[in-house]
Amino acid sequence: MVTRDTNIVFLTANLAANAAATWGSGNNKPFTFTAQYGGVDNSNTYTWTITSCQVHAYNDTTIENIRISGAAVNTTTIPAALGNGSIYGNYRNLKIGRGIERNRSQY
Repeated sequence: MVTRDTNIVFLTANLAANAAATWGSGNNKPFTFTAQYGGVDNSNTYTWTITSCQVHAYNDTTIENIRISGAAVNTTTIPAALGNGSIYGNYRNLKIGRGIERNRSQY
């Protein structure tokens, strides 16, 4: 892992995010959210599911080397960024980096 962030959140189990389980505005520090760290690779083992929430960045955030399951949306009827399963940068530096995998046919 090449990241130089001090704050690293390492995925060690399946995480089904909802309004109560997603990071909040009180966690206002830059960080990297990943499933690879310290020689351990959980990127093919665990999934971050965001189908029932909207994820908001409250500081600079990097998301990398992780499998994401999001909401399947019909982009012909609504813009994809308006519903659950969306990730908002909120004018922060949001990097969705290398090693991102989608779960099933959702994107």
